[in-house]
Amino acid sequence: MENILNFDDYILESNSIFKMDNETKAKLLKLDEKYHRLIDRFRNKYSAQSVENIKQEYDKFMTAKNNGQKYFPKLEIKNSEVDMKMHDSFEKLADEFKDIKDKCYIAKFYIEKIDAMVARLNRLKDLEDGEYKPGENPVPKELYKEALAVVKAHPYKRPNYEEERTNDSEDAIEEIEDALDDLGYDFDVREYEGMLPRMNVKMNRVRINKKARFSEADLEGLIAHEIKGHVGRFYYGKKTGLWLFGYGLQSSLIYDEGLAVWNSLNLVKHKKPNVLFNIAMKTCISYQMYEMDFCDLFDWLKKMAPEMTDYTAFKTIVRPRRVNKDCEIMSGGPMTMYFRGYNLVKEMDDKMRDDILHYNIGPDQIYELENIKEFLKVNKFKPLK
Repeated sequence: MENILNFDDYILESNSIFKMDNETKAKLLKLDEKYHRLIDRFRNKYSAQSVENIKQEYDKFMTAKNNGQKYFPKLEIKNSEVDMKMHDSFEKLADEFKDIKDKCYIAKFYIEKIDAMVARLNRLKDLEDGEYKPGENPVPKELYKEALAVVKAHPYKRPNYEEERTNDSEDAIEEIEDALDDLGYDFDVREYEGMLPRMNVKMNRVRINKKARFSEADLEGLIAHEIKGHVGRFYYGKKTGLWLFGYGLQSSLIYDEGLAVWNSLNLVKHKKPNVLFNIAMKTCISYQMYEMDFCDLFDWLKKMAPEMTDYTAFKTIVRPRRVNKDCEIMSGGPMTMYFRGYNLVKEMDDKMRDDILHYNIGPDQIYELENIKEFLKVNKFKPLK
């Protein structure tokens, strides 16, 4: 009896312009599963990539620098070759979604996301073939100036690693697993070598840097950021019954990082230092890596953050260059989503923050949120496992 609609809901569902016929719904579910398999392959191959020779390249860089020379690191990224079969599969899948676009309201969101995947693979192919040209700086100068002001207002403070970071990766795994259990999120936790960050989330897994150490404030902040932010959005996205929302719509990463940063500043007892500095500096580096070479950018960062260790500074400017592998190329993957996202999320009320936790959208879809809610309500998909 609990599945029987009351009369008002029956009329609403029957008259909804978002209600799909059974044939279209079945087609969408098949395409959504294809989308899942492709995105899963893409993310496992190209997301959160580890630099296998980070320490060796750091040593070469510093040796050259100490001798008054410039050295541009060459990064080794495992399994980073371009998969053109994946590229062609994405294009074919986009065509299949276009076939149901007139009958399925959310088909356009899949197409947008697939187009972004194809564009990224095209960029990687150009890099691989030596045909890539950086082009104009994609980071607006006004955004850079805004971030630079935050960097100056919140200067970097070097953590006291020996006294504060008393927890190793095994301690971190235990605390993360406890937090996941408390929230009811079914995620695996494993440690990895060669990671640039100390922790990140990739698919149904929380990845911990095996060599990292953590303070209690670090772990509290990472639980707020990674678990209550990234893991939460993926978890609730799967509850919608569609992988589109599990992975997030195009531009969802802006809210993903923005919500995670907001959590780390507002859902903790002890705020970590450098949070605002770090998100603003990521934007500054994203702008400057199109304006100056790798070596000059290292010097600029050390001037802006004199307390930062050389190795931390090196890893900080390497991170957005992973996409290029060759650090002599003056470009990279912009990391403005942290700063932009936080600026958007901090202006939201609690209801809106709860909405973007439960519906994995981005700023591009915020004005369509009510339509998305109705689509999910009238079509009713079983939660994904």
